[in-house]
Amino acid sequence: MKRYKPLFEKDENINLQQEYEKWNKILFKNELPNISIVWDNSKVSGGQLIVRGIPNNPQTFQIIKMQISKFMDRTYEQFSSILIHEMCHVWVIEQRLPVFDGEHGDIFQDIRKDVNQKLKRLKLNIQVENTEDITGQKVSSNIKNKEFLVVLIFDKEENKYGIMTYSPKVQKEIIKKYKDVFDDSDYEISFVVSDNRELLKYPIKQKFNTERFKIDKTFFDELKKEKEIK
Repeated sequence: MKRYKPLFEKDENINLQQEYEKWNKILFKNELPNISIVWDNSKVSGGQLIVRGIPNNPQTFQIIKMQISKFMDRTYEQFSSILIHEMCHVWVIEQRLPVFDGEHGDIFQDIRKDVNQKLKRLKLNIQVENTEDITGQKVSSNIKNKEFLVVLIFDKEENKYGIMTYSPKVQKEIIKKYKDVFDDSDYEISFVVSDNRELLKYPIKQKFNTERFKIDKTFFDELKKEKEIK
């Protein structure tokens, strides 16, 4: 099997259609239909199927295209895991089930396990997961960097670290909102402007939001060193 460099940063390093056809032959006995596959820059999911049809009625589902994200700088094995995961979804749709089994229901789990067994027998370092773990993955250098207003939130009672990311354009109103809403006795709040590339993994908000994304203390302390806004 053809090997690629450990990391890929340009779409021309991988031909999506050829990869689909290869795995279709190796893992699915060429039973999957030919479909359109394109790159995108989604930070929400590594891959997804665009499908039309009546909700919860799988016999009406029609695959429009498959999208594979190049937002993260993935290894070939990580890329393959995502592609094959989406191909398992294609296989499930092609079964024309009378009742919707859920996005990752029993039928999906059965084909995923079958595929993983085949990959193991082939002695390939590829494992198809239910969801992708992006821990430790870096944002691809192809993605344009940007500046964020970062709200750093330390929960004193729970001893937990979190952030929320906003557009710097709404800086004044966001800072005022946080100072009005959060109690200093329970939370330690600080504000920084940063272009740390790891922040690209997070959605950039335009309006105040009390939710926050959990991060570890190391990343929290790294962001604390950025330009602080009082």
